[in-house]
Amino acid sequence: MTTVDSLTANPGKRLWAGGFDGLSVTVLFLVIAVGGEASGFDLARWSVLATVFFTYHFGCLAFRDGRTLGKTAMDICVVSASGQPLIVPQSLARAGVRTVPFAILAFPGGELPGAVLLALLVTTEVNLLERPPARQTLADRVARSLVVNAPPLQPHRAPAAPMFSAGDAEFGFPPQRPSDKDRDWRKRSNPAFERTAASALRLLAVPSSLRSSAAAQRER
Repeated sequence: MTTVDSLTANPGKRLWAGGFDGLSVTVLFLVIAVGGEASGFDLARWSVLATVFFTYHFGCLAFRDGRTLGKTAMDICVVSASGQPLIVPQSLARAGVRTVPFAILAFPGGELPGAVLLALLVTTEVNLLERPPARQTLADRVARSLVVNAPPLQPHRAPAAPMFSAGDAEFGFPPQRPSDKDRDWRKRSNPAFERTAASALRLLAVPSSLRSSAAAQRER
């Protein structure tokens, strides 16, 4: 029986996904900081980190079907609590809640309050992960979202019958080369050719015994 607890992602997957996303944001921030330093700009700031963090999470939630790189690796995704895909306001809210501590760190004298708030947020989020069945973190509760297991890929199934028509040259009777007296082959009737091919295919479908009986009747 399918339950909410079986559909929601387990804490282990979410923690691994969060660690992967944290590493991704760190790499992006370092690339921007090094590039800015090479260009003469000081981009190694908390404000830049907060911008990168928010842009990464909001962009993935809004434009990648609720999947960050970490969630994609762990085969989980974020959806609305109603089961529908996230809408833009929900993506903004979910990414914004977790960006607040980094935004506070960007203000003068905000190092201590920002660090304390970040530690409290991480502790609260991890504790809420252990509460089934929904396992909604603080960001999930604000955005009214759920983190669920992604549906498995469906296997490819071959068609039950051959996918061709009687007019296909590969399977039916190929068109004949135009004779000398019929150079303008483009005026030939394609529907007539298709009817001929269809009749031939129907004839092939008739059992040989019936064809022999019909031939015997014609000889009489």
